[in-house]
Amino acid sequence: MVVAVRLCAAACAGSLPAVSRSTGIETSAGSLTIEGIVGANGFNKFGAGTLQLAGTVVNTLSAQSNVWEGTLELNKTGVNAITSTLVVGDHSGMSNTAVVKLLQANQILDTQ
Repeated sequence: MVVAVRLCAAACAGSLPAVSRSTGIETSAGSLTIEGIVGANGFNKFGAGTLQLAGTVVNTLSAQSNVWEGTLELNKTGVNAITSTLVVGDHSGMSNTAVVKLLQANQILDTQ
């Protein structure tokens, strides 16, 4: 089951409440900045807008996250924004409809 969060037609900032399931985040236009924890079980990013993961709190994701469309900006300071598998695109849409931008170093956890 996916918990859906539909936010922001214009720029805004905040944190998502902790949930035990994957979180669906739609940014249909504009941008959303989340400075807290996205969730423990991964997230799905929908919509043509921009989602930025920022702040200083690590996202302890234990499940796959997906960027289906739009832009995901990773901008955490001193911690990883992504700590599990990240899938970009759905392999059926047009080129460059799902984009991930690293705005700082070390945004995706290295695995061995």
